[in-house]
Amino acid sequence: MTDKKYYRTVIHFEVLSDEPLVNVTLADIEHHVDEGHMSGAFLGTFEQEVDADQMASLLEMQQSDPCFLLGDEWATKKERDALLIALDVLGGRSIELAARIDELTAQIAEEEL
Repeated sequence: MTDKKYYRTVIHFEVLSDEPLVNVTLADIEHHVDEGHMSGAFLGTFEQEVDADQMASLLEMQQSDPCFLLGDEWATKKERDALLIALDVLGGRSIELAARIDELTAQIAEEEL
């Protein structure tokens, strides 16, 4: 797996209105600020570099599948890691788990070439 960098950016945008914002999207806010009855101002951003595991957690919190950004290689490594833990818990007594781990390890090595 490459040392790809991932970034989490939080955008601060202030909205002033005569009514509360309830169940609005970014597109709704943009429309109301540009053409409607609200005022808006960009206040800045906060950016943080995160690793693949942190990005996976952030994506899951947004109810997104981590594979769409992290790729299949990440999913393969996560599956292999989970199986390694299961094999350890079983005391190395599962031939099926060991075979799947070997298969995933070979796939990972091939992807890293």
